[in-house]
Amino acid sequence: MAAAWLASLLGLLPPAPTSEPRVAAGPGPWEMRKPAADYALWRLPLGPLSPGTRFVRFEARFPEGTLFNAWLRESGPRDDAWLAGMSCGVFSGDWEPVTVGIGPFPGHRSWHPRSDSDLLTFPAADCEDRRIPRSAVRYTLGGQRPDATRLAYLELEFPATNGWTGPAPPEQYSVRDLRPLAQSPLETRLASGALARFGIDFARSLGPVNPLWKDACDTSRSFQALGQRMYKVFGAATFGPFYAPKDGPGGRYNWLAVDAQLRRARDAAPVIQVVIGRDAPPWLWPTGEGLGNLSGSVGPWKVGHLLPPRDRVAYEETVYQLARHIREALGLRVHSYLVWNGADSTGYFRGNMDEYCAVYAACARAVKRADPQAQVGGPSPDPEFSPEWVRRLIEYCAATGVPLDFVSLHNYSLYPRKSRRAAEWTRSLLDGPSALGATEIHFDEWNSGFALGPIHADFKRSALNAAFTAASFGEMTEGGVSYACYSAPSEGWGLLGVRLEEDDGTPRPIGNAFRLFQRLTGERCAVEADPSAPAIGALAARDGDRARVALWGYAPEHQPSDPPLAVPVALELTGLSGPDGDRDVTVWCIDQAHSNLAAGKEHADLEALPAQRVRVQAGRASLPLTVTVPSVLLVEL
Repeated sequence: MAAAWLASLLGLLPPAPTSEPRVAAGPGPWEMRKPAADYALWRLPLGPLSPGTRFVRFEARFPEGTLFNAWLRESGPRDDAWLAGMSCGVFSGDWEPVTVGIGPFPGHRSWHPRSDSDLLTFPAADCEDRRIPRSAVRYTLGGQRPDATRLAYLELEFPATNGWTGPAPPEQYSVRDLRPLAQSPLETRLASGALARFGIDFARSLGPVNPLWKDACDTSRSFQALGQRMYKVFGAATFGPFYAPKDGPGGRYNWLAVDAQLRRARDAAPVIQVVIGRDAPPWLWPTGEGLGNLSGSVGPWKVGHLLPPRDRVAYEETVYQLARHIREALGLRVHSYLVWNGADSTGYFRGNMDEYCAVYAACARAVKRADPQAQVGGPSPDPEFSPEWVRRLIEYCAATGVPLDFVSLHNYSLYPRKSRRAAEWTRSLLDGPSALGATEIHFDEWNSGFALGPIHADFKRSALNAAFTAASFGEMTEGGVSYACYSAPSEGWGLLGVRLEEDDGTPRPIGNAFRLFQRLTGERCAVEADPSAPAIGALAARDGDRARVALWGYAPEHQPSDPPLAVPVALELTGLSGPDGDRDVTVWCIDQAHSNLAAGKEHADLEALPAQRVRVQAGRASLPLTVTVPSVLLVEL
């Protein structure tokens, strides 16, 4: 009882579903009308599945703006369900294909689903076959795997999201042609052997390379060795009961913890971002009727610090003293201050959007008064949850003149393209009527979401994780992101990060991916990708006479245990400098057999493929390659 009360207090127990319609077995089509409530769960019979089934595919006709989660429910006394993933893009109102993957690491639940589950809110045209990856869940608390032969139902969950305004219920929902697949449509296309052509123009500069691969939350020795650029500092502004005045405004500030963290950051990276907010001093916690233990709890379960401060003037002065101390006493020039971390999440902020904007304004005024050159921004949500938090802050700052130097976002998912679409959507808001075109876009946290201890150890150590990382660099670069803090390379993050190396320092494939991208220096060059090969991506750079192309093969539904898919690629290079003739080409490779600890410790470090030569004539060359899914290549000539 006490555990249930505590979980309810912290918002951990989800509500029960409002409706759970069942339908008769058969091929469909099936139809339902969404109830007026915010939540609906639609259970559709799968029929017998063979052991080789890896995907379930169906056609859906959902009202425009529909979002949903997909669950796979087992038969049996426990009636367990597995989260397969979230819908990729809102629907248009016509029949559209959906592909749902099965295991091996979906999220497991034997309780009622949450009403704020993972959702995407970007156009379906940006998603390949609306595929739902087989590993879309962030945190899996069990190592079980689903048995395809025991799966009995596909469940479509229609939750309400924080800030999302979809169609008014009731609406008509239709599903037809539900069938199992051994291979996804994308995998079928990749296995066709069709040649993918990429044009690289080294004479066309897109500006200096922006090394997003040098930014991280916290740090590690190996990351510092890569030349870390940005360091996001958590907790430097923690005004909890141990670090802030204990006796009200007249007390003395205790900056010991702040100083220790910032000195560590100063030694690690030249660009420092400090998170402020999140922990107001206890004497600023709200009190009053209806708050109950929210305002009085202390210790590890306290949540009063998550509420908006009750006196924003006093809170603004506290933040000013923090920024002033950092600038004057420490002599440290902080690049940017992030107002709150994940403001849309009740685990970090228990106020609404209006209250957040008011707190943001107080923090922005305090920072600019103490250090006018420092940047200030927010609100740091995951845009698949809360796009309205981004829109609201931009509109608020445009209307009031409160400074907004950057908009910060999170991406914890297997969709690197979501980062690009989120950045492009945010840029459209900044360049629109708000007239905040100079505002930067940051991803202050990102990774694949496979982050809880040893459960996803094979993914963390796989070439698939390296390919995901490379694709993330590419998509965020194309989206015009200024900084992107990987979460997190440090030894101290253990369970919550995806480290770059083993305990003994042996590099993982993801660490090798970071090392490869360090070689992309100088000017970024134009790439014309092949639209028929959405799983293959590229970035190119020219530094003097050196030309480099990073390539990756990545598909969200692929798993470390799946066999690699080989895609023939032709690089058509133009604008090469230097004399005509044959040139040596070095191709560094991360795949299942190269630069991969899984192939043996002797293959853990960066490895190159056998030497090649290419003929250059009039600055042009054609280079044939094979890019596997998953893999990362770096071509140097």
